[in-house]
Order: sequence, then structure tokens, then C-alpha cells
Amino acid sequence: MRKAVVLLLIVVLPVLGALAGKRAAPVFARAHYAVHLADQVRLEAADSDVETTLESDAFRAQGREREDLFAEAAAVEREFVLGTTVFGAWCGLVFALRILGLNRTRRREIYEINYDSCLSCGRCFLSCPRERLRLDELKGRRPAREP
Repeated sequence: MRKAVVLLLIVVLPVLGALAGKRAAPVFARAHYAVHLADQVRLEAADSDVETTLESDAFRAQGREREDLFAEAAAVEREFVLGTTVFGAWCGLVFALRILGLNRTRRREIYEINYDSCLSCGRCFLSCPRERLRLDELKGRRPAREP
């Protein structure tokens, strides 16, 4: 049962992250100047009441074709789709591994006494601060062995 949940987490969360990244690609692509300018030029062409910006005026002054700008913006958006999909999958995998890391039980190396279930096994003996002080004192008092 537990292995099925682990496998489900490791497979499902990266897939969900990839889908989220793919859906977020157009939003992130608008940060690129070519995509932003293409949106502005498209908006100005569709509605004559929209004021022009300095960027769109500079684009028109260059004499470039709108189709070239739109093609460049589409290529940038395709690159963003790939990049955000991979980044989303990576984030999902990291999230899944982090959840698995939190779920794992750790083996203690320093033992604490559980008085209710103590069997006097001695595993906690060397972890006792008093016992460590006593052993350090014994080591300091012992005479050095001669070869």
C-alpha cells in the first residue's frame, strides 16, 4: 500500500506540475518584450480607441511587418511552453520528494529512555551525559600503557 502511494506521488505530482507550468506559459511569456509588443500592436489594430505606446510607435517607425512580429512572438511563446512545462515537472518532483522525506522515519543514534518500556538493554548508556563525563574522567586518570 505504501509503495503504491509513493509511486503515485512521484508520478502524479510532476505531471500536475507540468500541466500547471504549461497553462502558465502564456502569462510568463508576456514578460518577453516581443510578446508584449505583439499583444499591444494586435490590441491597437483591433480597437482604434486604444492609445499607442512608445514601443508600438517605435515598431511602426522601423517599418517591420506585423506578421514578422507575430511570428517572433509565437516562437517565444512556444519556447516558454517548453520551459515552463519542464520547470513545473521539476517543481512537482521536488515537492513529491520533499513530502516523502518528511514522511520517512529516522533511526535515532542517541537513545532516550522510555521508562515504560525499558528493558535495561543498555543502548542509551553511552548517550547519558553523566556517563560520558565519568568515562572522560576515567580516560584522564588511566596511566599510559608502555609498549
